[in-house]
Amino acid sequence: MTDFDAEELFHLGLKASETGDKERSISLFKRSIELEPAAASYYLLGAEYAEIGMMSRAAECMQTAVDKDPELWTAWFQLGLVYLAAQEAEKARESFNPLASLGDDAYLYHFALGMNLLIDEDVEGSLASLAAGLELNDDNPALNRDVQNIIDSLLENFSELAEQQQDAPSGTVKQCDEEPDGDKGSREHLLVSKYRNS
Repeated sequence: MTDFDAEELFHLGLKASETGDKERSISLFKRSIELEPAAASYYLLGAEYAEIGMMSRAAECMQTAVDKDPELWTAWFQLGLVYLAAQEAEKARESFNPLASLGDDAYLYHFALGMNLLIDEDVEGSLASLAAGLELNDDNPALNRDVQNIIDSLLENFSELAEQQQDAPSGTVKQCDEEPDGDKGSREHLLVSKYRNS
């Protein structure tokens, strides 16, 4: 029996999340949902699942969140990242696409466009769009840090690929479709963001 209501449990879950107490934050968000199945609670529970690597549960929770509140835009973006981490590119694209309705003065529009361009293997276009989103995002530094990490990882990965091409024997070119499976997997996994709405 608890004396806490759903809102109190939600905020206690936020506090536990901020201190890195995953066990407690997950428990608190689940208890909050039992009392009041709010979109924000499902979203943050999904973010916690993503951080401990339970991507299937993360996607399920975030999908529930956007079903309950289609204008919970950060949840759409996070859902796309979760699907990318699970190497489900088309599901990721479907999650990013609703953010196009925000228009090009919204940072999430550019972040989502950047990720879709990355799915299309347009790395240069992806980097440009992600950078444009960083310029526009003045109200969520946590998300900016995570997107900057994505940019840095992309630059590092493709710098290494360029070096490999430079070191290749004269007359040969290392094609993108020759990229080892391990490298491809690491490139896709670097897309996971730890962002939570705060």
